[in-house]
Amino acid sequence: MKKLLTSLLLVLTVTAVCAQARKTDTFQTKSGKTVTITCIKHASLEINYNGTEIQVDPVHDMVKPITNYYDFPKANIILITHQHQDHFDREAIAAIRTSATAIYEPISVYNLWFNGLAMANGDKITYADDITIEAVPAYNTTEGREQFHPKGRDNGYILTLRL
Repeated sequence: MKKLLTSLLLVLTVTAVCAQARKTDTFQTKSGKTVTITCIKHASLEINYNGTEIQVDPVHDMVKPITNYYDFPKANIILITHQHQDHFDREAIAAIRTSATAIYEPISVYNLWFNGLAMANGDKITYADDITIEAVPAYNTTEGREQFHPKGRDNGYILTLRL
């Protein structure tokens, strides 16, 4: 139940933050850890969990405004949801990655550049004692738009942060 509440809290917080681009929300956990969530633009999101830098779908200039990821802190984790250019930008990834950066992505993205770790829907990894990442299905259900994100190809991610 605690895991579910932690994941739900993160999803609700991210939803609230991303209503406005470049808005940041910071909170302290009961154990004193800091979580900062920043909506960059579109699907690009930055999460800092007690010093661990997590970037979701970093995109430089495909989506306006242009974002200079060379000014961002280096990422410990990069999550890529799918291969469309407004979610997968090699230049933005190169700007924030180091040799130690863990990159998690759907198999379709891995097959484009053979980098990172491919995760299928349902896969779960433990990044650290206090961070787990689960790939969940991400797809369109709107009639006439199913072909853009077919079921089983793309990933959403559930981050469980042990607060």
